Amino acid sequence: MVNTDPGQPLGRQARRLQATRKQLYEAALWLFERQGFEATTVQDITERADTGKGTFFHHFPTKDHVLADYFDAFNTRLLNSWDRIRKKEASDRLLAAMVLGAKLAQKESKLGRVLLGRFFVSPALLASDQRNEERLVAWLTELIQQGIVAGEFRKDTDLANLIHLIVSNLSSTVRDYVLFGGSNPASLIEQRTRLLLRAVQITS
Repeated sequence: MVNTDPGQPLGRQARRLQATRKQLYEAALWLFERQGFEATTVQDITERADTGKGTFFHHFPTKDHVLADYFDAFNTRLLNSWDRIRKKEASDRLLAAMVLGAKLAQKESKLGRVLLGRFFVSPALLASDQRNEERLVAWLTELIQQGIVAGEFRKDTDLANLIHLIVSNLSSTVRDYVLFGGSNPASLIEQRTRLLLRAVQITS
């Protein structure tokens, strides 16, 4: 990852390495977004970052590892935005989280298209996808459990199945928008999430 533990002070050499890695990372993403993944060579990246090829491979085993770092960072930003949601009801927090996810993906749809083109052929991205899905599932599990305890959701809610549907809803809505464009993904995902919630909400 580009960022290191902020609690640990960095020496001069470590700061140089971090700065070089950041330059390579940003150069690669800039090129991927503008000319595509396949058309971008390691030499293109190192020329833009003003480093050598050996330096690139010191930081990233492959171009896919740059994308994996980006996907990790994307999900960190997403989860941080979810943590900042200030709504009382679990259902309202969930709706807000899904809308934020759609808006962030919409904002970064060009790189999203690059990611989708590599997901099923890249071991690095498959590992990143699994790692980040676990993070999203953990956040959602805690939220739904809070809703059950608060009496907002039914006690017999099938937690695992509901969360699977929520994650699938987010993934498919974002994927369809990134690949095909069309309707506002935030509005669409809010509608779909409301339909899912109707099955588990307790109405007075």
